[in-house]
Amino acid sequence: RRLIAGILVEQKNIFRINGAEYLISHENNGPAVTLKVNVEKSSHGGIGSFSIDLVPALEFQASSKWVSDKRSTSMVNDYRYWNAIPKPNQLSTHNNRNWICSYAEVERDLLNDRNKLKPLIRIFKKIRDKNSSLTNLKSYYIKTIFLHQRLERPDAYWNQSFNVLMMEMFDVVLEHFKTKTL
Repeated sequence: RRLIAGILVEQKNIFRINGAEYLISHENNGPAVTLKVNVEKSSHGGIGSFSIDLVPALEFQASSKWVSDKRSTSMVNDYRYWNAIPKPNQLSTHNNRNWICSYAEVERDLLNDRNKLKPLIRIFKKIRDKNSSLTNLKSYYIKTIFLHQRLERPDAYWNQSFNVLMMEMFDVVLEHFKTKTL
Protein backbone atom coordinates (compact mmCIF):
# COMPACT_ATOMS: atom_id res chain seq x y z
CA ARG A 1 0.00 0.00 0.00
CA ARG A 2 2.76 2.41 0.91
CA LEU A 3 4.60 1.63 -2.32
CA ILE A 4 1.52 2.39 -4.41
CA ALA A 5 0.77 5.58 -2.46
CA GLY A 6 4.42 6.66 -2.80
CA ILE A 7 4.46 6.11 -6.56
CA LEU A 8 1.21 8.06 -6.96
CA VAL A 9 2.52 10.98 -4.88
CA GLU A 10 5.79 10.95 -6.82
CA GLN A 11 3.89 11.19 -10.10
CA LYS A 12 1.34 13.69 -8.72
CA ASN A 13 -1.35 11.08 -9.49
CA ILE A 14 -0.90 11.66 -13.23
CA PHE A 15 0.74 9.15 -15.55
CA ARG A 16 1.57 10.01 -19.15
CA ILE A 17 2.13 7.05 -21.46
CA ASN A 18 2.36 7.26 -25.27
CA GLY A 19 0.41 10.52 -25.46
CA ALA A 20 -2.31 9.36 -23.05
CA GLU A 21 -2.90 10.91 -19.62
CA TYR A 22 -4.24 8.93 -16.69
CA LEU A 23 -5.36 10.46 -13.39
CA ILE A 24 -5.05 7.76 -10.74
CA SER A 25 -6.31 7.64 -7.15
CA HIS A 26 -6.38 4.73 -4.74
CA GLU A 27 -8.53 3.31 -1.95
CA ASN A 28 -7.78 0.62 0.59
CA ASN A 29 -10.45 -2.07 0.62
CA GLY A 30 -9.51 -4.70 3.19
CA PRO A 31 -6.36 -6.39 2.00
CA ALA A 32 -6.89 -5.06 -1.54
CA VAL A 33 -5.91 -1.72 -3.02
CA THR A 34 -8.29 -0.32 -5.63
CA LEU A 35 -6.78 1.98 -8.25
CA LYS A 36 -9.35 4.30 -9.82
CA VAL A 37 -8.17 5.40 -13.24
CA ASN A 38 -9.60 8.32 -15.19
CA VAL A 39 -8.38 8.56 -18.77
CA GLU A 40 -8.04 12.33 -19.18
CA LYS A 41 -6.47 12.37 -22.63
CA SER A 42 -5.84 9.67 -25.20
CA SER A 43 -4.18 9.57 -28.60
CA HIS A 44 -7.05 7.30 -29.68
CA GLY A 45 -9.67 9.80 -28.53
CA GLY A 46 -11.19 7.50 -25.90
CA ILE A 47 -11.70 8.93 -22.44
CA GLY A 48 -13.47 7.39 -19.48
CA SER A 49 -12.73 5.60 -16.26
CA PHE A 50 -12.11 2.14 -14.88
CA SER A 51 -10.78 0.56 -11.70
CA ILE A 52 -8.22 -2.11 -10.92
CA ASP A 53 -8.16 -4.21 -7.74
CA LEU A 54 -4.71 -5.28 -6.59
CA VAL A 55 -4.86 -8.14 -4.11
CA PRO A 56 -1.74 -9.48 -2.43
CA ALA A 57 -1.24 -13.25 -2.56
CA LEU A 58 1.19 -15.82 -1.25
CA GLU A 59 2.17 -18.36 -3.91
CA PHE A 60 2.83 -22.01 -3.03
CA GLN A 61 3.94 -25.04 -4.97
CA ALA A 62 1.02 -27.30 -5.86
CA SER A 63 2.66 -30.06 -3.82
CA SER A 64 2.37 -27.90 -0.67
CA LYS A 65 -0.91 -28.38 1.13
CA TRP A 66 -2.44 -26.60 4.11
CA VAL A 67 -4.39 -28.57 6.69
CA SER A 68 -7.61 -26.74 5.80
CA ASP A 69 -7.11 -27.20 2.05
CA LYS A 70 -9.93 -29.45 0.85
CA ARG A 71 -9.10 -29.40 -2.85
CA SER A 72 -9.46 -32.48 -4.97
CA THR A 73 -5.90 -33.69 -5.49
CA SER A 74 -6.76 -35.32 -8.82
CA MET A 75 -7.96 -31.98 -10.15
CA VAL A 76 -4.93 -29.87 -9.29
CA ASN A 77 -2.06 -32.34 -9.62
CA ASP A 78 -1.27 -31.04 -13.12
CA TYR A 79 -0.80 -27.48 -11.90
CA ARG A 80 2.30 -25.81 -10.55
CA TYR A 81 0.96 -23.21 -8.12
CA TRP A 82 -1.85 -22.19 -5.83
CA ASN A 83 -2.29 -18.98 -3.86
CA ALA A 84 -3.32 -17.96 -0.37
CA ILE A 85 -5.35 -14.75 -0.49
CA PRO A 86 -5.83 -12.62 2.65
CA LYS A 87 -9.38 -12.03 3.70
CA PRO A 88 -10.26 -9.51 6.40
CA ASN A 89 -11.50 -11.07 9.62
CA GLN A 90 -14.51 -8.83 10.30
CA LEU A 91 -15.59 -10.69 13.43
CA SER A 92 -12.27 -10.31 15.20
CA THR A 93 -11.08 -7.32 17.21
CA HIS A 94 -7.41 -8.11 16.48
CA ASN A 95 -5.58 -7.74 13.18
CA ASN A 96 -5.27 -11.43 12.34
CA ARG A 97 -6.36 -12.36 8.84
CA ASN A 98 -8.21 -15.31 7.47
CA TRP A 99 -6.80 -16.82 4.30
CA ILE A 100 -8.58 -18.50 1.42
CA CYS A 101 -7.09 -20.84 -1.15
CA SER A 102 -7.13 -19.70 -4.76
CA TYR A 103 -6.46 -21.82 -7.82
CA ALA A 104 -6.21 -19.27 -10.64
CA GLU A 105 -4.52 -21.75 -13.02
CA VAL A 106 -7.32 -24.27 -12.53
CA GLU A 107 -10.02 -21.62 -12.97
CA ARG A 108 -8.37 -20.30 -16.12
CA ASP A 109 -8.31 -23.78 -17.64
CA LEU A 110 -11.91 -24.52 -16.66
CA LEU A 111 -13.12 -21.30 -18.30
CA ASN A 112 -10.93 -21.70 -21.39
CA ASP A 113 -12.73 -22.64 -24.63
CA ARG A 114 -16.17 -22.25 -23.06
CA ASN A 115 -17.16 -19.15 -25.01
CA LYS A 116 -20.49 -18.63 -23.24
CA LEU A 117 -19.38 -19.38 -19.69
CA LYS A 118 -17.49 -16.13 -18.99
CA PRO A 119 -20.30 -13.91 -20.36
CA LEU A 120 -22.84 -15.86 -18.27
CA ILE A 121 -20.82 -15.20 -15.13
CA ARG A 122 -20.57 -11.49 -16.02
CA ILE A 123 -24.31 -11.23 -16.60
CA PHE A 124 -25.10 -12.85 -13.25
CA LYS A 125 -22.77 -10.37 -11.56
CA LYS A 126 -24.55 -7.48 -13.33
CA ILE A 127 -27.93 -8.84 -12.22
CA ARG A 128 -26.56 -8.95 -8.67
CA ASP A 129 -25.22 -5.38 -8.96
CA LYS A 130 -28.60 -4.04 -10.17
CA ASN A 131 -30.60 -5.73 -7.40
CA SER A 132 -30.02 -4.25 -3.94
CA SER A 133 -31.43 -7.37 -2.22
CA LEU A 134 -28.56 -9.48 -3.64
CA THR A 135 -25.65 -7.59 -2.08
CA ASN A 136 -24.57 -10.71 -0.14
CA LEU A 137 -24.22 -12.68 -3.37
CA LYS A 138 -20.46 -12.36 -3.72
CA SER A 139 -18.59 -12.75 -7.01
CA TYR A 140 -16.81 -15.72 -5.48
CA TYR A 141 -20.15 -17.51 -4.93
CA ILE A 142 -21.32 -16.89 -8.49
CA LYS A 143 -18.05 -18.07 -10.00
CA THR A 144 -17.92 -21.14 -7.75
CA ILE A 145 -21.44 -22.22 -8.75
CA PHE A 146 -20.56 -21.86 -12.43
CA LEU A 147 -17.21 -23.66 -12.10
CA HIS A 148 -18.93 -26.59 -10.38
CA GLN A 149 -21.49 -26.70 -13.18
CA ARG A 150 -18.64 -26.63 -15.70
CA LEU A 151 -17.21 -29.78 -14.08
CA GLU A 152 -20.58 -31.56 -13.87
CA ARG A 153 -21.72 -30.98 -17.44
CA PRO A 154 -20.26 -32.31 -20.70
CA ASP A 155 -18.29 -29.95 -22.93
CA ALA A 156 -21.05 -29.93 -25.57
CA TYR A 157 -23.50 -28.52 -23.02
CA TRP A 158 -21.78 -25.12 -23.19
CA ASN A 159 -22.37 -24.90 -26.96
CA GLN A 160 -26.15 -24.47 -26.52
CA SER A 161 -27.84 -21.15 -27.22
CA PHE A 162 -27.04 -18.39 -24.78
CA ASN A 163 -30.73 -18.04 -23.83
CA VAL A 164 -31.05 -21.72 -22.91
CA LEU A 165 -27.86 -21.59 -20.83
CA MET A 166 -29.03 -18.41 -19.10
CA MET A 167 -32.37 -19.92 -18.07
CA GLU A 168 -30.85 -23.20 -16.92
CA MET A 169 -28.09 -21.50 -14.92
CA PHE A 170 -30.68 -19.16 -13.40
CA ASP A 171 -32.49 -22.25 -12.10
CA VAL A 172 -29.20 -23.64 -10.75
CA VAL A 173 -28.40 -20.41 -8.89
CA LEU A 174 -31.96 -20.26 -7.48
CA GLU A 175 -31.61 -23.85 -6.26
CA HIS A 176 -28.42 -22.87 -4.41
CA PHE A 177 -30.34 -19.98 -2.83
CA LYS A 178 -33.13 -22.28 -1.71
CA THR A 179 -30.83 -24.92 -0.26
CA LYS A 180 -28.32 -22.34 1.09
CA THR A 181 -25.45 -24.35 -0.35
CA LEU A 182 -22.43 -23.49 -2.38
